[in-house]
Amino acid sequence: MIKRILALLMATFSLVYSANAQCTPDPTLTIPGVYPDSATGLVDAIQGVSYSEVIQVRTFLDSIVPAGAGGATTNFRLDYIEIDGVSGLPNGITYSCNPSNCQFQELSNGCVLLSGTTTDPVGIYPITVDVTAYGNLTQLFNFPYNQSFSVTYYEINVNLNTGLAKLNKNKFDVAQNTPNPFSNKSDIYFNVTQPTTVELKFFNVLGNEVMSHSIMAKKGTNVYTLDADKFSPGVYMYTIANGSATVTKRMVVSKR
Repeated sequence: MIKRILALLMATFSLVYSANAQCTPDPTLTIPGVYPDSATGLVDAIQGVSYSEVIQVRTFLDSIVPAGAGGATTNFRLDYIEIDGVSGLPNGITYSCNPSNCQFQELSNGCVLLSGTTTDPVGIYPITVDVTAYGNLTQLFNFPYNQSFSVTYYEINVNLNTGLAKLNKNKFDVAQNTPNPFSNKSDIYFNVTQPTTVELKFFNVLGNEVMSHSIMAKKGTNVYTLDADKFSPGVYMYTIANGSATVTKRMVVSKR
């Protein structure tokens, strides 16, 4: 009976903790904006593996908005920005804010936590964040004004859980191509800690380079798909380099 009570208490605590999971705003951010930006993007998700990504927000105070069809502009002073909703997230991944009401006051730091576990199919999931800015038009006697807009440059790439959880997300790391051997397609997953150019090179057993390719990798897990049609059957070595480190792996292309 005591064990059952303890188990129920632990389960209840786990649910409460999950529901109240929060991110921590970065107090060092002083330039208004959203981090990571569109160039950096969000880290990838892996099927069945816990996902966690934090979007940091630094709000502004004054801005300019168009006023009327004539193209005139007027000064806008922000009171707060509110996140109205986040759509397009893979099933199992939800969002929460700090502050918890998802209202970010002027000249303040806040954050949004994306977390959970998804088993959705492999693919790219575009995300839309609907936002409304509330404030006043200072040139029009502080007339109350709000403007809604959507942030649409984020996406989450869901990958297969084929040993990818073993990738070290804190450094440049490369997983063995899978499947291996292969006679059709094979995927090479690798992790980078920031957007960078990655060089892939493939060599035959004699050490001759048979193919090379450059990739502009985004932060997090990336994938490069191999096509067996581009290789003769046999054993190959391949290297992946990010400019400061190189990882070498072995692959086998089998007959069809």
